[in-house]
Amino acid sequence: MSMYCSEGMWKCADSKCIDSTKVCDGFAQCTDASDEKECANRTCQTNWRKCRDNHQCIPDEAVCDGDNNCLDRSDENGQFCIDYNCQANSYKCANEWQCIKDIHICDGIAHCFDISDELCDSNCLQKSFGDKVAIILNRKSQKCSKSPRFMVMSLQHDSS
Repeated sequence: MSMYCSEGMWKCADSKCIDSTKVCDGFAQCTDASDEKECANRTCQTNWRKCRDNHQCIPDEAVCDGDNNCLDRSDENGQFCIDYNCQANSYKCANEWQCIKDIHICDGIAHCFDISDELCDSNCLQKSFGDKVAIILNRKSQKCSKSPRFMVMSLQHDSS
């Protein structure tokens, strides 16, 4: 085994090299499980944070994103997420506890559980489809789509 690991890698006690993002993630990658020992004493890498159980490190962008990334589920805790300021280039959904990346706003696919990123308002109309089309929100699929039948901007709600 190598004496050193390349950049971005972490050396296990048994000398195996693993991806440094896998250290203290709640799952042993090292055959001796040294990547999951003494996690409370470890500092997370830049732009990562510890879960409440002080064991795992997760990327900042994974906090309050609607997916439980911490084994203790602390990254999606309701009151914590309501008080949490989303990362740069992110949008806080109307539900006040979920953050999504800005690029997902008005892209025709609901990323917020409350679909507030796809409400088909005038901002979405402009960003997604331009000036002179109709947008239909299909409540079943939770998607906005343009309708080629209309040549003037209007907003409809498709109840199908």
